[in-house]
Amino acid sequence: MTFPVDAIISATDLSSEDNSILATEALSGVEYFRSRNTQRWVFTVTIATDAKTVSFKAALADFVSFRQGMLPITIVHPLFAEPEGVVSGTILQSTAGAVGDEQVTLKDFAVGTTGLFLKGDIIKFPTVSSKVYMLTTQANSDGVGVATVNIHPPLTTAIPVDTVVQYNDVAFVMTQKSDFKMTMSAPHIGSYSEITLEERL
Repeated sequence: MTFPVDAIISATDLSSEDNSILATEALSGVEYFRSRNTQRWVFTVTIATDAKTVSFKAALADFVSFRQGMLPITIVHPLFAEPEGVVSGTILQSTAGAVGDEQVTLKDFAVGTTGLFLKGDIIKFPTVSSKVYMLTTQANSDGVGVATVNIHPPLTTAIPVDTVVQYNDVAFVMTQKSDFKMTMSAPHIGSYSEITLEERL
């Protein structure tokens, strides 16, 4: 499922729910531990729809039906649709990436260029996995157009050499984490809804 083209995503956030977190309460010394099988991206989407073009009942029915089966929802996060860096063209994986790697080496950049990707840009390797990765360092290419960057989370899938890197319109594949609520703002004017989504792996 994808959001309808005439639905306007008006506000979002983005958080990383990591696989293991250990915290200690300062006063009592009590330790809290959360364990998950892998990291997931989570965000809440606020959607505005024009009642003249989008059926209130139909939109609600779509989400209710997808909730029942926890089927995937594909969405491009509006704040991360385009990289902040100056990267262009087709970028490939330069050396094979192994599960657990916290760095990836990419190639076919413009030679000797600074700021190809900036910290916070996102990428994925769509021919291998739907998993989305965030760059935690800036990408600057060397004299042969290669750059090594840190990513979060570490690779969850092995990435072969020459795998294409997607960096524009990177789609998150999500499922609903919260119940879906939709409210009409006024008769025949529009509706507003909010839903929390969790990356589907």
